[in-house]
Amino acid sequence: MKDTVVICSCQFARSKAGDVHATPWDLVVIDEAHRLRNVYKPGNVIANTLKQALEQRQKLLLTATPLQNSLLELYGLVSFIDEHTFGDLKSFREQFANLANEQTFSVLRDRLKPICHRTLRRQVTSYIPYTRRLPIVEEFTPAEGEDQLYQLVSDYLRRENLQALPSSQRSLMTLVLRRLLASSTFAIAGALSSIANRLREKLRKHDVAASPEEDLAQDYEAFSATEEEWPDGQESESLTEADRQAIEAEVGDLDEFARLARSIEHNAKGQALLKALRVAFAKAKRTGFRADGDHLHLSRAEPSPICCGC
Repeated sequence: MKDTVVICSCQFARSKAGDVHATPWDLVVIDEAHRLRNVYKPGNVIANTLKQALEQRQKLLLTATPLQNSLLELYGLVSFIDEHTFGDLKSFREQFANLANEQTFSVLRDRLKPICHRTLRRQVTSYIPYTRRLPIVEEFTPAEGEDQLYQLVSDYLRRENLQALPSSQRSLMTLVLRRLLASSTFAIAGALSSIANRLREKLRKHDVAASPEEDLAQDYEAFSATEEEWPDGQESESLTEADRQAIEAEVGDLDEFARLARSIEHNAKGQALLKALRVAFAKAKRTGFRADGDHLHLSRAEPSPICCGC
C-alpha cells in the first residue's frame, strides 16, 4: 500500500472497517464531511464506525455545507478530528449553551482556531478555475391537481399521530417524503402506495412495526445519504384496537393520495424543465459556452410550493 492513494465511499469504508483500521494511512481526507456531523448520536452507525476505524489517523474533513440544525453538529465534526477539543457531550452543552454571551462565543471561537478553517470561494479564484455560471429562470405554475396533492400530503405529514411514520424516524421520513413531493407527482405516487402496503402488513401481522425506510429508498435515490445522518428507529409496541382503527383510516387516506397522484398527467415542473433546457442549449450555442469549461444553471422563479428537488 506504500505510495498508494485509495478513493472510496464512506459506506464502502464502513463495510471494510477492519481493513481501514489496520492500514497505516498517512492522511485520510473525507469529502462531504457534514454527513458525519451527528457522530455524537450512538445510532449513527456509519459515522461512529468510521470514527473508531480512523481514531489513530491524521484526518482532514472537507465540507461546503453549513451547520443546519444544532450547534451539536459542530461538536460532532470536531470530535471526529479530536475528542479532547471539547471533552464529552455534557461538558460541551454546559459550556456553550448560551452563545449570545460574547465571552462564551469568544471562547468557542478561540477553541476552534487550531482545528477549523473556513475558506471563501473568492479567496481561491486565483488558482482554482471555477466554472462560469449563467443562471436561467423558467417560471411554472402547478396544475390544480398538483396543488391539491401537495396540500393533501403536506397536511397529512403535519398530523400529530401518524401510524406510518415511527416517532423515532418521523423527521427523516417526513424530509424524504417532502423531497419526493417537491420532485413530482409521479415520484411520490409509488412511495405513498408502498407506505399504505406496509400499514396493511402491519395490520395483518398485528404487532410488526411499520418500517417505510426500505420502500422510500426505492423511490428516493439519495435516501442512504440522508438516512445516515439520523438515529436508528425503535420497535413499536403491540397494536391496540384504537391503533388498528387509526391505521385503517390512514391506509384509506394514503390510497386516495396515491390515486390522485397517478391520475395527474400534467407535470408542470417537468414541462418547465424541458423548456428551460431548450432555452439553455440555444443560449449556449449563441454565446459559445463550452461543455468542458462553463456551466448553465437552471432555477425556478418564486412563488411556487414545489421546489426543484434536485
